Amino acid sequence: MAVSTGTMTITITESLDVGTTVMDTATSVAEEITVNDIFKRVITCPTSEIVLYLTHASVPQGYVFDKDLVKYVRITNHDDTNFVTLRVSDSNNDEFAYKLAAGQSFILWGHAASMSAADAATAGAVNADIASIEAQADSDACDLEIVIAS
Repeated sequence: MAVSTGTMTITITESLDVGTTVMDTATSVAEEITVNDIFKRVITCPTSEIVLYLTHASVPQGYVFDKDLVKYVRITNHDDTNFVTLRVSDSNNDEFAYKLAAGQSFILWGHAASMSAADAATAGAVNADIASIEAQADSDACDLEIVIAS
């Protein structure tokens, strides 16, 4: 028996207390995400770079996802002290690095034709697919939670 598709709803909540005023806001994804596959893992990220996951045009397997089907990714650094450097690479071999501080999350919505990290002359042309995400802890290993919906 095949597993049927499901619906994923993501809610982001913010709360601000400035002493005399409390402001709470929440936003939900305007449209529901139909999900065929869910990948969830907590992994210890060492101080040497590791591959968190890859994408491919047509051969998903293990930690390799179909680039056209990835709809949501969340990477959370569960460490209480150390940061992690995420390296996001695209199908043109361009990349950018992002410092994910202790306790913070990094969220991506989709992977196909969603990135450009080339030089300034082509900075406005968002036309490459996200191909991989690697991670490296700063001074001590960190636990990372990875959630991928496709």
